[in-house]
Amino acid sequence: MRKLLLTITAIGIFSIASFAQAKNDTIQQLQTSIEKLEGANIKLSGQLNTANSNIQQIEKKLSATADSLNILKNNLANTNNNLQTIADNLGVKIQQTSEKASADLSTLNEKVGKNTLYWIIAVLFIALLSVLLFGWLKKQLSKEKTGLSDQIKKTSETLRDEQIKLDGQLIKLLDTQMQLMNAERQTSSAKAEEVDHSLALKVADEIIRIHKNLSNMDSETKGLKQLSASVERIQDNFKANGYEMIDMLNQPYDQGMKVSANFRPDENLKQGEQVITRIIKPQVNFKGVMIQAAQVEVSVGE
Repeated sequence: MRKLLLTITAIGIFSIASFAQAKNDTIQQLQTSIEKLEGANIKLSGQLNTANSNIQQIEKKLSATADSLNILKNNLANTNNNLQTIADNLGVKIQQTSEKASADLSTLNEKVGKNTLYWIIAVLFIALLSVLLFGWLKKQLSKEKTGLSDQIKKTSETLRDEQIKLDGQLIKLLDTQMQLMNAERQTSSAKAEEVDHSLALKVADEIIRIHKNLSNMDSETKGLKQLSASVERIQDNFKANGYEMIDMLNQPYDQGMKVSANFRPDENLKQGEQVITRIIKPQVNFKGVMIQAAQVEVSVGE
């Protein structure tokens, strides 16, 4: 029994001691929390003071801004008043200017109304005179052109007739000379290499020239048939004397030909094609031997 009491007493003492220790710990924690709260309170007080200071500065700025706005409102009101005054003055001046312009325009219209009719009549008269003058000049020019064309045609026909006559006389003369040359050769004992071919070469050149002229004339030209017959006759006489003219006109040109050639481009030919289109001097052979090389013009296709 005594032991039990001692045990109970020991337990009670231990419990009281534990409770006291727990109480001390709680108190210590509360003191720590209070100290933290006091520190936070001090910090918060400092921030609050800073905020109050900022608010005061803002209030000062707002007050200064309000003063500036009041000044700006006053300036704006003064500007509006000035603008209204200017607008009123400008309206009066515009009205005065408009009235003056209307008066000037009315005066101008009256002057123009008096002079316009005279100007219209003058312009129409000048235009009519110009048309009549142009028509008369055109008619005169047409007459002169027609007369000049007829004169050119008559002159051309006269020159052509004269040319045919001259060529006919030349052919007769050359034919006579060829006959005399032939007769002289028959009575002469000269060798072939000593024969003078100058007359024959001249005849050949004249034949080529006359052929070219004949090709450019109208087939109905007076005297053309007689001249053609004379040329054929002298060509026969030319052959009878041992001479031969090689026909090269419109023949293909070959690099191996013994001719003196002048070349000119021709769009109507195929590229690289070469054709003899003009005989300047013919090739003349005497008894099969060439005594004059041809001089020709060759058209070359591009």
